[in-house]
Amino acid sequence: MDTTYIGFSTPKKFNPLSWLIKVFTTSKVSHTWFMYHDMDFDTDIVMEAHTTGFRIIPYVLFEEKNKIIAVIDRKLSPLVDFGLTIILIYLELKVSL
Repeated sequence: MDTTYIGFSTPKKFNPLSWLIKVFTTSKVSHTWFMYHDMDFDTDIVMEAHTTGFRIIPYVLFEEKNKIIAVIDRKLSPLVDFGLTIILIYLELKVSL
């Protein structure tokens, strides 16, 4: 894997926050995350925001507890790359302030 993927999922077990997100958005999806291949550990890694904070977890463990709805290669859409670039610029500005 030589790219970053964007994933969409929902927990396999009931989670009140995920349920609320799905109700208010009328979606099957409650979570969005990034996945990349870690060359040091030779495994796919998921990066996601979580109620406990930001976490990094191996994809195989993430997949055990979450129903994966879709995984998209960000290279398929130039708009995704553009959006990620804008977010990076925004985050760098916030950190430097």
